[in-house]
Amino acid sequence: MKFLNLLNLFNNWSIRRKLIATFFVITVLPLGFLAFLSNRASRLSLTQAANSALFSLASQTAESIDSFISNEMEVIQIEAQFPLFRDYLNLLPEQKKGSELEKQIQNYFDNLIALHEGLSPENQSYLLGFSILDRSGTIIFDTHRFSGNTNPYLGLDWSDRHIYIQPILLGVTYSSPLEIPEQGEFSSIYFSARIADTRNNPIGVLVVHYDGLIIQEIITEKNDLAGAGSFGAIFDENLIYLAHGTRPDLVFKTVAELDATLLAELQRMKRLPQVNTSEAIAISPDLQAGLQRNLPFFSVTDPLTGEVTNQVAVVELKNRPWQVAFFQPETIFLEPARQQTANILLFSGVITLLSLSAAFIAAQGLSTPITRLTAIAEKAAEGDLSLQAEVTSRDEIGVLAQTFNSMTAQLHLSLKELEERVYKRTNLLEVSTEVGQAASASLNSDELIKTVVNLITDRFEYYYAAIFLVDELGEWAELKAATGEAGQTLLARQHRLEIGGKSMVGTAIFIRQARIALDVGEEPIRFNNPLLPATRSEIALPLLAGDAVIGALDVQSTEESAFSEQDIETLQNMANQVAIAIQNARLYQQAQQQLAEISRLNQSLMREGWSAFFKTNPNPAFLYSNNQISAPELPDFPSIDQVLHERGPVFSHSGEQATLTMPLIHRNQVIGLLNLKSTKRDWTQDDLTILNAVTRQAALALENARLVEASQQLAAREHQINQITANIHNATNMEAILKTTLSELATVLNIHDANIQLSTAKPAHPTPPRS
Repeated sequence: MKFLNLLNLFNNWSIRRKLIATFFVITVLPLGFLAFLSNRASRLSLTQAANSALFSLASQTAESIDSFISNEMEVIQIEAQFPLFRDYLNLLPEQKKGSELEKQIQNYFDNLIALHEGLSPENQSYLLGFSILDRSGTIIFDTHRFSGNTNPYLGLDWSDRHIYIQPILLGVTYSSPLEIPEQGEFSSIYFSARIADTRNNPIGVLVVHYDGLIIQEIITEKNDLAGAGSFGAIFDENLIYLAHGTRPDLVFKTVAELDATLLAELQRMKRLPQVNTSEAIAISPDLQAGLQRNLPFFSVTDPLTGEVTNQVAVVELKNRPWQVAFFQPETIFLEPARQQTANILLFSGVITLLSLSAAFIAAQGLSTPITRLTAIAEKAAEGDLSLQAEVTSRDEIGVLAQTFNSMTAQLHLSLKELEERVYKRTNLLEVSTEVGQAASASLNSDELIKTVVNLITDRFEYYYAAIFLVDELGEWAELKAATGEAGQTLLARQHRLEIGGKSMVGTAIFIRQARIALDVGEEPIRFNNPLLPATRSEIALPLLAGDAVIGALDVQSTEESAFSEQDIETLQNMANQVAIAIQNARLYQQAQQQLAEISRLNQSLMREGWSAFFKTNPNPAFLYSNNQISAPELPDFPSIDQVLHERGPVFSHSGEQATLTMPLIHRNQVIGLLNLKSTKRDWTQDDLTILNAVTRQAALALENARLVEASQQLAAREHQINQITANIHNATNMEAILKTTLSELATVLNIHDANIQLSTAKPAHPTPPRS
């Protein structure tokens, strides 16, 4: 895919650039490949030479340390056989202090220390002292030098240390690992041997104590011997730095992450200082991996800088489980390769410049005709279609000139196409008006406003469109439909704007006129919605239905001055159609609600009427059988509950008879049941059609009959009341009035006894007057 993109980019270049680029690639690629091969071979050769020098120096250093340890172990073993030590240990404790043997031993050790200092360069001796341990592991004699008269080593119990355990129990000469000393500032290394009596029974241990700086000094002396910048380091079996040629502060830090148990054990054995875990670790994953895998050569990145890469050679010691490693930065021993590569690149640059010069001359000769043709094309683009390109050859350039001449002939056709596009745009606006008029025919206001805002954004490609409707109190314009994610968010928030407030929508509703902002940055009265940051122009149109403003249409665009006069006229027409459609939908909904309420009242009145009818006619059932109609005392409707539930025909079979039960329904109210029995097994669709028509007409007739009967009863009751009232009014005195009233009521209500008492006496418990 990237190659295709590069190819397309190359195809879009001018001929001059293509020629120059081709010459450049043809020249640079071989030279670059040659520089790469040369640099690779030089780096490999220099790396091998560095590995050889580092490994050689590491081997010499390991041999020196092995020799030092071997020599000291031999010397301490010989010195432990000196008779003075045996005789001194055989003395009783109270005889040792200030004894002649003690003085002789002190003189002996002083001579050894002086001899060692004389043999050391610049009289710098790393021998710190000698110690004699008795059979119990307690130091009873020590030559360490301390200020004052107190020697802190005397009386120490070393019975739990390998310095004592190895010689006394195993009879071997022992060399300790590098330890943190109990006194002083430097690390320590100990050598010890068993002191035996004449029967070769162990009676004590002789210990010689060296400053650990002797190991550091051996490493420091080797700096730069394997090449500039080279340095060494020693690691024990736990990958703890024992010495470092340039960073002595790393001594007694490990390059590996140790678990808490091992770390505590090493600190107890004085192999690591009593510090936090982070202070005891100098993690270097590359170095850790190379040392653990016992690789003779590998590369590591400096963990402190993360930039310097060192080549490493490693050699293991024979007498101790230590590893001697020597490092050299690659930037130093690969410097000759860098210089050689720089020289090759310089030579390549000269060759490239010569090649580009030749390419430029060739490209100039080929691109000049094309340049002239380009100038003519630019003038033609400005509107001068009278120019024609001169065809001077039959090559690709000549073909291009002919093509250009053909292009000018086709330009007139392009202009016609442009006019057609304008005409289509005009038609689109007219269609949008027709769409708005068609949308006004919808009687569902919610669907209508959603359709309108979507049509506006889809057909006109506007950024955002919304319709607000005025609430019942006429104080807020509530968002009812909007487009895009921002619109859905605003609808979820129940977004609304105050009418007459600081918004174009509220202002348009308040003043009943359109508000137009061709540049929203200059509009003082506008709600800057953070959900619509790309808005650059906006128009708010009131929805006018007669004299009432029912809402507003809000349209926003990402372009400045996006609304032309024609756009405004089109949107205003659509807003008018929407207002009328919404008003019609509201009126339709109100009419539907009134019709539903009337239907509900009719059904309620019908239920009350039939309930009253059933009270006066508790068993209005009729049976047709054997060409006769009778009124059964208890009609048999086996499926009455199912019919009332399903409100439709229910079929059942009993022997050879097929039974059909159908409800009599009028105005969605079941007023009776029709139960038919026949010897045929199935009822056809024609049967059901006839029965449905008959039951509907029967229900209607029954309802009409009930209404007529109810009207007649009401008229009879009114007539009876009027007759009683007339008889009462015909009475001439009070006694006649009372007698007429009682006799008429007794006759109408079928009452045997009745009386009327006239009295002005107050009740026994008068009711307090109401306030």
